Amino acid sequence: MKILSLLLLPLLLAAAPPEERGRAIYLEGTGEITAVIGGEGGTEVPASALPCAGCHGRDGRGNAEGGVKPSDLTKLDDERALKRAIAMGLSGEGKPLHVAMPRYRMSQQDMADLISYIKTLGHGSDPGVSDTEVRIGAVLPPYLSKPVQAALAARFKKTGELWGRRIELRTLDLAGPPAGWPAQVRDFLQREKIFAVTGAFLAGADAELAKVFEEQEVPLIGPFTLHPQENRYIFHLSAGLEDQTRALARFAKEKGLKDTLLFPGSGPEALARLREAEKSGSRPTLLATGKAADSALLSASAAFEGRIFVAVPALPGEPAAYRKLAASHALSREHLSAQLSALAAAEVLLEGLMRAGRDLTRDNLIEKLESLRRFETGYGPPVTFGPARRLGARGAYILKADLGKKAWVPAGGWVGVE
Repeated sequence: MKILSLLLLPLLLAAAPPEERGRAIYLEGTGEITAVIGGEGGTEVPASALPCAGCHGRDGRGNAEGGVKPSDLTKLDDERALKRAIAMGLSGEGKPLHVAMPRYRMSQQDMADLISYIKTLGHGSDPGVSDTEVRIGAVLPPYLSKPVQAALAARFKKTGELWGRRIELRTLDLAGPPAGWPAQVRDFLQREKIFAVTGAFLAGADAELAKVFEEQEVPLIGPFTLHPQENRYIFHLSAGLEDQTRALARFAKEKGLKDTLLFPGSGPEALARLREAEKSGSRPTLLATGKAADSALLSASAAFEGRIFVAVPALPGEPAAYRKLAASHALSREHLSAQLSALAAAEVLLEGLMRAGRDLTRDNLIEKLESLRRFETGYGPPVTFGPARRLGARGAYILKADLGKKAWVPAGGWVGVE
């Protein structure tokens, strides 16, 4: 199937409008195009290894790197000069451009398509952005929708306007089984013209929904998921089950714990395992992921006191930022952990929007989010992102079950797994 798709790709591109073909060339170096590095007679590589967007950015404004600042293509409208720069490496005045600028060998049709797309850069705006508003979406199951939507609305209301734009929140209540969610989300993003999404629930259709956001090129910040996906458009705030497991293993090693049982299942499932172990005369130390951090395990036998630990992305309780927001907007404490996760994502989004400034595009937002280093959300551990990093906080907090008090208590600080 994959081979067939590759064989059909040239035919699909040929049937596409000129701007779409140009977009594929600009972003991915698609087609039979060669890039020459180091001037005429230099090293030849496929254009896919050096697409235009790699240096000039997806928005065409240029990414400064290594002391070189590529031209801002949004300010160039001389078609003849563009062709000379692309094919010959010469400026409009006929002077050689910086040696870092490759020379591209392509057909006249490819050149025309590329120029057609470059002319669109810097004109118009992404969906969901106007002079007065930016439209943000939330995608939630019905049982989470009301409390999470209220928390997000309160936070955005507190912000007011950013660069003259108010934040408009739109919410999709997911319906039916997870298999039907991708179609619902795709329709929602297109129909409501959503610029970016925060407070989205992916668990149950993680990979399928991640593909929808990638396909629609819509940034998604802080989704609820147990399995973070590798995706340019998705910024995960906290660790999934894989990193939680690594944090538990490191914690056990540092504490010298023996006879451990590493368990990735739910609280009731973990409790059943402990009861089976007790019947056989065994008392292992249970190390469980956040899936088990509910009240079920707290009913374990007293014989397991001090032997039950879980990894969670954030400490329990109400952060000061939430208490203040809840008091001023009469927020319910229903599904508190989901509210806190959504608010942490909102803080990251708001910081990205502020840094992006008035000239807001999805690509600009992504670039600014990638520049965050140990950013404090006020609702969890600090997050760091980068061009090749989409998991903000790698690690987990470890909680211990206090079986006497029927409560989860911190067993130490943050356990990183960088």
